Formats: sequence, C-alpha cells, structure tokens
Amino acid sequence: MIKIILLAYLLLINIITYFTYAADKTKARQNKWRIPERTLILLALLGGSPAALLAMKHYHHKTRHLSQPPSHHPSPTHFFRKSSESLMQYYIDSLYYITYNMLNKTI
Repeated sequence: MIKIILLAYLLLINIITYFTYAADKTKARQNKWRIPERTLILLALLGGSPAALLAMKHYHHKTRHLSQPPSHHPSPTHFFRKSSESLMQYYIDSLYYITYNMLNKTI
C-alpha cells in the first residue's frame, strides 16, 4: 500500500513539476509575469527533480546562459552552479535508489 502511495505521489509531483516549468517558459516567451524561481526549486526538491530536469532540457528552461564560454577566472556563480548540479544529481540518484529498492522490497 505504501509503495502505491509513494509511486502515485512521485508521479503526481513530477507531472505538476513538468507542466509548471513548461508554463513558466511559455510566460517567459510572452513577456508575462513568471512563476517564482523558489516555487520551481521547491517542486524539484519535493520529488519532481526528474521532471524538472526533463523540462529544462526540453524547453531550454534556464539553460541557455549555461552555454556561455568560460572566462579565464571562474566566478563564484560557476562554483555554485557546479555544486548545485552535483547536489541535484545526488538527489536524483538517491530517489531512484529508494524507489527501486521499495519496489523490490530490499530496504
């Protein structure tokens, strides 16, 4: 029963996250009031990080500025971006591990 609830929650939060990122990108293209970034980050932290990454890749949401050529001296934002990417990857890996093991009842 808990597995079903967890999987339903993860599915729902990922659907909500994906469409929220898509709506924010649509609003950005139309120069309208956008969804606060803290809302987008909160959705990702609540379990929607796979959908957030998928939406970011699909819609080029908050990714174009990352493709700028690096300067000779890395800025503080470079280190923050790299550490946040590592943290997000760790979170996704942990979420995958927990979900996989719950499905296989090994935890």
